[in-house]
Amino acid sequence: MDEKNNSSVPEEDTNSTSAEEVVTVNEEKVESTEVKPSVAVTNEKEKSKSFFEKNKAVIVIAGVAVIGIILIILLCVLVKSLFFGSKNVENPLVYLTSDGTLKFVTSSKKEGITIANSYSDSVDVVYSNKSNKYILYTKSDNLYLVNTTKNSGESEKITSDVDDFMFSEDDKYVVFTDEDGDLYSYNFKDKEKLDSEISSIIGVTKNRVFYKKDGNLYMRSLKASKDDKVKIVADYKYAYLNEDGTKILYSKENDDDLYDYYVYNIKSQKGEKVISDAYTVYSYNDDYTKFVYGVKNEGAKFDLSKIVDDDKLEDDKNFKAYTASDYIDGIIDYETYRDNLSEKYDVADRNSIREQLKKEYELSATMDIYYQSGNKKTKVVEEVDKILYANADTGRVVYNKVTYNTNNKIKLSEVNYFYKIKNHLDDCKEKTVMFKVGDKEAVEITSGVEKDASIYVINNDLYYTLDDELFYAKINGNKLGKVSSLAEDVDVIDSTGTYKDSLIIATDVKSYTGDLKLVKSGKVEAIASDVYTSYVQITDTNKIYYFTDYSDRSGDFNVYNGKSKKLMTDISGVKYVKDNFMYVIKDYSSTAGTYDLYKFTGNAKKLKLIETDVKSAY
Repeated sequence: MDEKNNSSVPEEDTNSTSAEEVVTVNEEKVESTEVKPSVAVTNEKEKSKSFFEKNKAVIVIAGVAVIGIILIILLCVLVKSLFFGSKNVENPLVYLTSDGTLKFVTSSKKEGITIANSYSDSVDVVYSNKSNKYILYTKSDNLYLVNTTKNSGESEKITSDVDDFMFSEDDKYVVFTDEDGDLYSYNFKDKEKLDSEISSIIGVTKNRVFYKKDGNLYMRSLKASKDDKVKIVADYKYAYLNEDGTKILYSKENDDDLYDYYVYNIKSQKGEKVISDAYTVYSYNDDYTKFVYGVKNEGAKFDLSKIVDDDKLEDDKNFKAYTASDYIDGIIDYETYRDNLSEKYDVADRNSIREQLKKEYELSATMDIYYQSGNKKTKVVEEVDKILYANADTGRVVYNKVTYNTNNKIKLSEVNYFYKIKNHLDDCKEKTVMFKVGDKEAVEITSGVEKDASIYVINNDLYYTLDDELFYAKINGNKLGKVSSLAEDVDVIDSTGTYKDSLIIATDVKSYTGDLKLVKSGKVEAIASDVYTSYVQITDTNKIYYFTDYSDRSGDFNVYNGKSKKLMTDISGVKYVKDNFMYVIKDYSSTAGTYDLYKFTGNAKKLKLIETDVKSAY
């Protein structure tokens, strides 16, 4: 299976995990900030499956938008319907005008249809999954439904005090909870209560809802008349519904403060343990038959005195402390007494640190990494400091191997607190980045690394960045080809390989503007210069859309498919629907803080005005 992975994202570091920092994906909200054992998926396919894969299109927001810009491209990232899977749907867009009128428009309607007036609340909007016929939105904690095929724009109030809401997979139900935790379904005719006082919704398919209540995991039909509530497991920790809604992966804490993982078959309603005594699952396939996971080790002991130069040892042994009587009796003057008193405290501090150094310091816990396919379990590597990349389909793992340079010593005379020595230990770390497949021999990627590398794998091409420099190596089975440097001052824009199995990067980025390039099989090709890197969109039609010359909330909108072509000029933002249909905002008013909203239907010279004075779009 091809790999299209972003195993480590700079700064956010969403895919790198260690015993100290475990990043979870698709898990329930946890109020506590305490780090918990979890599933940390490093397979980009698994991370994006909920929406991006279903619609087979990718948008990358790789920077921070200019403050005050209400670009549709940014606002629509917040909802799941940024791309539409069918070319025959209405493709609605909800927007708010400057006078507080909430409206929607579709590809077939010439103008916006009013949903509500005097709108002053924040708006939460959810579009239906398949047909995009329906829109859910909130006002004053009330949930409303709009049918976009009707020109009246009339909203149907579904409930008050809504907390969470969504459409079922086939859009035949609305599923929601209220502030009391009561769970309901709505079939566009009747509202039915399914359960009460639930904690959270885990997932919804076309006919079932999965949810947490009293620490237990349940599933039941979306029809209240079917009294088929099933307790899947009690006192579970995390649960993950797979893409086709046939299996659930869940974890339970055991007596050793580790976790056992089970796969529950929804059709047979049977669970089977697949992993025992794990601390973190780094990657899994969608069928829950392959895993890369870690087992936590006790922290090794380290003698911190090895990194300390006790340069004041003899002086401190010979130190003589004066007393106040020595000063009063005239044996020493005041300045000598004052300096001696200060040194007395310093000597006491150093002696205290020396006593602490006699005790071995416990290092952060490491991981033993395992690859499991079916019933076969293979130990990949022992005592890993940090996993940078893992893929359950291929068994490939990239990790840090850490040693400590004891020649890099800190002088005790420069230390007044013990924690400074512990902090210095991090400066002594020397990381070697290793590549390994299953139980095959490990291959060194690079050594002497101070920061963590960011790893990207597309098919058999391995890329990584260190200090903003991009490197490349070809994967040949369990071996790597020669590592070569490809570019400096690099920002990775898209690592999914959506555009012709290529890595999309930007170089020399300053104020969100840089040179856009694609990299395939280790070869770099320039796309365009002066690109606004906060908006780069790759579609399943093998096109890349981007802005150039973007300033003062306006720029040129371009498309690349082997060569670049300018589509529109003086554009503020675009919501892509398909190549010949997009929603466009332009003509920003600095006094009103509004834009004009248009439709693009293939001809930039014939943009169709929908509305002026648009404040926000969703």
